[in-house]
Amino acid sequence: MKRFAWRSEEVRETFAFLLKLNLLALPLYLAMYLELSFEPLQEFFSWLVVGTLNLLGYQAEAYGKFMKVEELPFLPYVSWDSTGWKSLYFCVALVAATPRRTWKTKALYALLAIPCIFLVNYARLLTTMLLTINFGAWAFDLVHSFLWREGLIFFVLFYWILFVYMTKK
Repeated sequence: MKRFAWRSEEVRETFAFLLKLNLLALPLYLAMYLELSFEPLQEFFSWLVVGTLNLLGYQAEAYGKFMKVEELPFLPYVSWDSTGWKSLYFCVALVAATPRRTWKTKALYALLAIPCIFLVNYARLLTTMLLTINFGAWAFDLVHSFLWREGLIFFVLFYWILFVYMTKK
C-alpha cells in the first residue's frame, strides 16, 4: 500500500490551483461588494428574450432591463446577476487556474466558454419566462431559483471538467 506523501507533486499542484483560484475570485467578490453592474448587457438580454417571446407568439415589449409581457401581471426584469456574469467569470477563473496547460490552450478554451455560457444563460432566461407565462408566478421561483441557478453552476463545472480532460497531456 502506497503511503500518502504530503509533499508530493499532486498536493503542491492542487494547493497552487486552489490558491490561484481564490486569488482570481477576489475581483469577483469586490465587484459583488461594490454592487457593480453593466446595464447595456442587462438591456441586451431583455431585448433578446422579448424578441424571442414575440417570435413565439407572445405579446412582449422591452423597456430597458424590464420586460412587459401581456400574460404576466408583473414586470419581470433582467438583473445584473441574471446576465450570468458570475458564471462567465468563474469559468474563466477555473480555466486560468488549471495547472499544466499552456496559456494559449487556456485562452482558447476561455474564449469558447463565453458564447457557450452566454447561450445556456439565454436559454435559462427564456425557459424561465416561458414557464412563468404558462404556469404562473410560482413557477418562476422553482425554475429560476432552484433548477437553473444550480443548473448553470453544474454546466460551468462540467465545462471545466471537459477542459481538464480534453487538454490532459
